Amino acid sequence: MRISMELFWGLLFIIAGITLMAKYLFHINVPVIRILLGVVLIYLGLVIALGRFGIKSGREIIFSDGSLDVTSVNNEYNIIFGNGIINLTDESEIGENKNIEVNTIFASGRIMIDQSIPAVVKVDSAFGSANFPDGTSINFGDHTYKTKAYREGEPFVPIKASVVFGQLNIENSDRAE
Repeated sequence: MRISMELFWGLLFIIAGITLMAKYLFHINVPVIRILLGVVLIYLGLVIALGRFGIKSGREIIFSDGSLDVTSVNNEYNIIFGNGIINLTDESEIGENKNIEVNTIFASGRIMIDQSIPAVVKVDSAFGSANFPDGTSINFGDHTYKTKAYREGEPFVPIKASVVFGQLNIENSDRAE
């Protein structure tokens, strides 16, 4: 059952109207504000429990699950209290020397990267876990991973990733091999 915002606000105003009528027409002492606050808290609890509460925009996933494609407009992508995939496989959207930042905080994230794109991924981890395609794992500190197409002195895509109290996996995309 999905609770829509229209349904919620409609029911909230109906309850408020009934309690106000009961209070003034029938002289029944009803704590209107407390009832309305209780209904709002119950609604928020249901929305969070049913997984309907969250934000997924073109650059962040918060309290939700989803996938974000790298675009030429955005350079910072955040996964917070959720589960997400950052797709770094479209060469037309990833320009050379374009700085890309990925933050994974209290979340689980995956960075899908194409090995044919020259890229350097520098990951900082604090109380988190980061796993790389070459089999390396870190929990604290930092590690730098370079794709197969990276050549010293040639243009590349710098990617800075941070993981805090979460997990981040850097994975090869299907078309990379």
